[in-house]
Amino acid sequence: MVETDTIRLRRLTGIVLLAAAVIRAALVLQPACIDRNGVQLIEFSRRMETNLSEAMRVTTRQPGYSLLLLWTHRTIGTLVGGDTPEAWQRCGELIAMIGGIGVCLAIVLLTRKLFDEHTALAAAVLVAIWPQGAHLSAGVLSDMPHLALYLFALLLVYSAILHRSPMRLAFGGALIGMAYLFKQEAISLFIASIICWWISMKSAGGPRRIGGMLIMTGCFALVIAPHSLATDKWLPNKNPLDLLKLLGGAGDSSPGILAYVLPWWKTPGRFLEECLRSGRYVFAILFLVGALVRHARKSQNQGKFLLLTCATVYVILLQIRAMVYGEISERYAAIPAVLMIPWAASGWLALMELARSRLQNTPHAVRFSVIRFLLLLIPLPAAVYLARPVYAGKNHYREAGIQLRQMAQPDDRILAHEHLEQIMFYAGRTFPSNLWVKGRRSDTQSRILRLIRGKKPAWYVDAQDSHRGQLSEIAHFEWLASQSSQFEKPVTYGPQGRHVHVYRVVSKSPRSPQRSATGPARP
Repeated sequence: MVETDTIRLRRLTGIVLLAAAVIRAALVLQPACIDRNGVQLIEFSRRMETNLSEAMRVTTRQPGYSLLLLWTHRTIGTLVGGDTPEAWQRCGELIAMIGGIGVCLAIVLLTRKLFDEHTALAAAVLVAIWPQGAHLSAGVLSDMPHLALYLFALLLVYSAILHRSPMRLAFGGALIGMAYLFKQEAISLFIASIICWWISMKSAGGPRRIGGMLIMTGCFALVIAPHSLATDKWLPNKNPLDLLKLLGGAGDSSPGILAYVLPWWKTPGRFLEECLRSGRYVFAILFLVGALVRHARKSQNQGKFLLLTCATVYVILLQIRAMVYGEISERYAAIPAVLMIPWAASGWLALMELARSRLQNTPHAVRFSVIRFLLLLIPLPAAVYLARPVYAGKNHYREAGIQLRQMAQPDDRILAHEHLEQIMFYAGRTFPSNLWVKGRRSDTQSRILRLIRGKKPAWYVDAQDSHRGQLSEIAHFEWLASQSSQFEKPVTYGPQGRHVHVYRVVSKSPRSPQRSATGPARP
């Protein structure tokens, strides 16, 4: 009977995982705009196709995702559009989707080890409808492939600790190295694994403890060494070691591209907010219930300690990074958010058990209605957010870029500032094209006209709400509207207040403006 019940629960879990795959595939099939990071990852991949070693040396990005993207495009690119922007986007989304499905499977396996089959089924439901995870699985981003490798490596390390197996620890170290090649946040798992192995092996003696650590470190180093040696970089992208440079007065405190820029002491509050938003606040509430009720104490103590150590080390490293760069991104919350899910699942079950026990003396219909209410109400907020289009706020960038690609001649140059790379991506003007005349968000009117004189672009593209305070947009777009001798009437895309304007440049020497949007024009 027990075996039959286990089989039934595993079948239900498999059905939920299939539903999770369908959800992510449906999100991928939406005509979504690519993320700015996605444009840069594709550009990195295309540079690799031309010169692998040089491409890795000139960037701080980890190479794993872009290498996999290059291989995927070479394999199936002709089936999804060839060398078009859309084909590259589809290949990147496919990798992210497979990574997202892998995250769902890893969470189910981890929850099963920590708790039981019932909790694993509940965790499958929660991770399937996890809003941030589902949306990251539908973008050209490295987060989900990295997180899948991170979680499977965590499973291996957990198994190594349970069985005191240096061999499993070695495989875990190698898998952490692979995750590191996608995103360097995997270093937090490596540190946490070393700490947990050392503590758990206290009774095994020094040689076994030290031997396991050395084996794991060696396997981790063996995987990451080729990239580090080729680029002469270790932790290349905004790492805590830069804090030492900052304290010495040589640090680079420039903010990131897609980050909230804020004083470092405000980082914990912002990070907590993003963790709560990741599961639409439901996961955090269930996590607290699961952490406090008796059911949660049935989980393996070593597993709880490992996950807690992973989250703690990650948050500490993130805070050190924020002290250097003063930034936090919503995507940083994905790792702590997903580590909540096993206990959130246990909390969900605990609430239903509590309702069942308190309503034992009530009519069956009432008890069944309350339990069904809890069953449906808990995941409802998260499920609602799944229906929202991915990157819907930037879809007019996609539309403008595609239309511009159709209107422009293949050799037409296009002038646009550097933060409009999504438009330029769909217009076919990112790498390897040299037809994007790249300006700055702060460009004055006189500099725009100098670029037109010198580079002779056929088109000028600008977007409202894209200059982020670098200039007065009202004055800027009023000036553009007044330059009928230099620009034809623009084609406009997008919602009010965030229009993308596509101007055809008139083929004559532009005259200098009398006054700049940000001050007097310079000759």
